[in-house]
Amino acid sequence: MGLIEKRLIKLGQEEWVPAAQKELRELTGGAQVYEVDWTTFLSDAEALQNLQNQGLRRINGAFRHLCRDDLGKEAANEQIKKVVLINVESPSEKSIALTDGVVTVKCAWSKGSDGYFADLEMAKVLEKSL
Repeated sequence: MGLIEKRLIKLGQEEWVPAAQKELRELTGGAQVYEVDWTTFLSDAEALQNLQNQGLRRINGAFRHLCRDDLGKEAANEQIKKVVLINVESPSEKSIALTDGVVTVKCAWSKGSDGYFADLEMAKVLEKSL
């Protein structure tokens, strides 16, 4: 891990994730938390640079769609407690899963649009899981 990655991780931990978590809680009316597996980003500055916009903001966009009414908010609060973000090497490894109250989002954030999900793609997966 170089200086660039260290700075981006610090920025993510101190600014991006807290801001995204605050917005997520406003969208759901709940107490969900974001957790980033920083170890998967240690040597990938490009993925770190994309994490805020292509990761956190897109996930919040999915929740904005999901929680557009009281039924969506209720389902999100009953079944989702945490959102975990994991960086993977290849777009073929990307996935979204809801298991035991945890939404796990695995994306290859340094691989362009093939490496991550669009807001509505994530929203549809989550809707089917709730």
